[in-house]
Amino acid sequence: MFRGTARGLEPCGLCAVVAGCLRKRDKIEAAYKQGGLQLLEWLDARRKFREHVKASISVRAEYWRSLNHLQSAMGAELPKK
Repeated sequence: MFRGTARGLEPCGLCAVVAGCLRKRDKIEAAYKQGGLQLLEWLDARRKFREHVKASISVRAEYWRSLNHLQSAMGAELPKK
């Protein structure tokens, strides 16, 4: 569920989700510039991108809040692997 990083524990997959959103956004941007998408389609895609990034940030923040609450309840930091 979690992986170790240089900063400690981090929820798996969040970075991959944001990276996937960035790739998709870039493809949509290129399609719009080439005339393959209408303005409303492009704006909708941008809105969805922002929603996905916002959701991933919210999930990450909730993870760190939960970890902090757990450590507070235990009275110590969790051991780092």
